[in-house]
Amino acid sequence: MRKINIILLLLAFSMLYDVETTSGQDSSNLSEYNLRARSVKVKRMSKNWSNRRLEVNGDTGLLSSGNFIGIHKEYIRLESSGRQIDIPIKNIQSIVLKRKPTDLILVGLISVGAGAFFAGLASLGFESEGAGLIGIAAAGSAIGFTLGWKSFYIDTLIPIQ
Repeated sequence: MRKINIILLLLAFSMLYDVETTSGQDSSNLSEYNLRARSVKVKRMSKNWSNRRLEVNGDTGLLSSGNFIGIHKEYIRLESSGRQIDIPIKNIQSIVLKRKPTDLILVGLISVGAGAFFAGLASLGFESEGAGLIGIAAAGSAIGFTLGWKSFYIDTLIPIQ
C-alpha cells in the first residue's frame, strides 16, 4: 500500500512539472498579455463610471482620487481640483468607487420603513400607544438606519489583476 501511495505522489508531481514546463509562454509575452487583459478589464468596467468619484490605488498605496473622466489609450483620466490627471493602467492595483450621495436616500427610506414596520407590529402585538409607540418606532428607525448604512452606503473595492 505504501508503494502505491509513493507512486501516485510521484505521478502527480511529474504531471505538475509537465504542465509548468509545457505552458510555453515566456515571461515578457505573459506580462504583455496581462497588461492588455488589465486594460480591457478596466475599459469594460468603466462604462458606468462617468463622473463618479474614484480612488486609484497602486503598489505603494493611493495614486490619486477624483472624478472619472474616461479612458484614453492606456491611461485613466481623472479630474481633481480643476486639473486633469492621467494614470497609467499598468500601475493600478485596485480602484475604489466612492459611495454616492443618492445612496443616502435609500438609507433614509429603509430607516423610515423599518420604523413604520416596528410601530405597526407594536400596535398590533402590544397594548401600547402614544409615547411607547413612538419609542418603538424610533428604535426600529435606528435599526433600519444601521442596516441601510452598512448595506448600501459603502465604498466598492475593485481589484485589477
